[in-house]
Amino acid sequence: MPSAILLGRAGFLSSSDLGNATTETLFTGGGLGAGQTLILGLPNNGNLLNRRFRVGLAGRVQTTTAINFTVAAYFGFGAIAANTLLFSSGSVSINGKTNWEMDLSMFWDGDGQTLNGNGQGQVGGSVLGSGALNASPSANPITITTIAAVSYGFTVTGLFGTSNTGNHAFVDAFDLELL
Repeated sequence: MPSAILLGRAGFLSSSDLGNATTETLFTGGGLGAGQTLILGLPNNGNLLNRRFRVGLAGRVQTTTAINFTVAAYFGFGAIAANTLLFSSGSVSINGKTNWEMDLSMFWDGDGQTLNGNGQGQVGGSVLGSGALNASPSANPITITTIAAVSYGFTVTGLFGTSNTGNHAFVDAFDLELL
């Protein structure tokens, strides 16, 4: 595996508790970022033009009884309906305290101006097989000229299949790495 260079990390980690969300809900930042959508910015200053990169996500989840949990990664940082679903765990049954993680490997094609790639991971030890991203979002890798400005980003959602006061989920890692 090639060495990776950390390009960015979402702010305000660990996230706030997802709580007892039974509809798909965006994770929000913890601490001073409480209530703000947890966003991992994607620089569009040309640094990732025709380059491979990886988005890594990981967190904790717990229930007090066997309940299904779903975690998903999106391109975009608006309302869920406005974002593009990249990869989802699908509904995975968990019981007790456990963790989850996803790795999304992508290539930003400057000619086609699209992001393509694949994802894999696990939820509570249940392997999420490697598969192509659900969609190939259109995005111009060179739309700004300063490294500080960001027009694109990634978000993460979660939901529980059944309401229970013991449902809790967090995002603890949300990183962008150049491969």
